Amino acid sequence: MGLRLFIVAGDRSGDAHAARLMRALRQREASVEFVGIGGPAMEAEGLHAIQSFATMNVSGFWEVLRRYRTL
Repeated sequence: MGLRLFIVAGDRSGDAHAARLMRALRQREASVEFVGIGGPAMEAEGLHAIQSFATMNVSGFWEVLRRYRTL
């Protein structure tokens, strides 16, 4: 059984940084598996997404309260 890592990014910048990290880790250990929350760049690197960050991306007090149960 290979290495499985849980990784989370909450916005586009984090998605890009995490995708580069995933690529570098895969170069060192080809069997590494990534599971977590991310965006399209991470998914392109092989992330098994349990949820897209787009569904969790909120800002502002009222928006957070309106979507509290789904976050």
